[in-house]
Amino acid sequence: TNRRRVIQSAHNDANSITPTSIVKEVKDITTRISQVAEAKTPYVTPAALPRNDLVRLVKDLEKQMKKAARELEFEKAALLRDQVVDLRKVLVDLGDSDSVDPEPDRAVDLSPTREDGVPEELVSAD
Repeated sequence: TNRRRVIQSAHNDANSITPTSIVKEVKDITTRISQVAEAKTPYVTPAALPRNDLVRLVKDLEKQMKKAARELEFEKAALLRDQVVDLRKVLVDLGDSDSVDPEPDRAVDLSPTREDGVPEELVSAD
């Protein structure tokens, strides 16, 4: 380390360089995070989407919900379920009760199966 300091000092003297410390403003991370959180993003209400897009979105969200449940990401699955329920209500409000049931009567079995790669002893024998 001393050898490098001697070499650096010789270089600085030969080239008339005066070392100075970096002066940098100290920034508060909470300010930056709150600015990002307050940034406006374009928001489209579900009612503004075409009916076909809403139906497709419901089906896509249901697939994601089932996948999340299979992967044991239950919080994510619950959030997706809530979105699906909200979108189904929008479809019913738009008068499109034929394509999607607002709250299906049958419960979807999201328990892990052998096909999901879950060990045999963890799969229920129902």
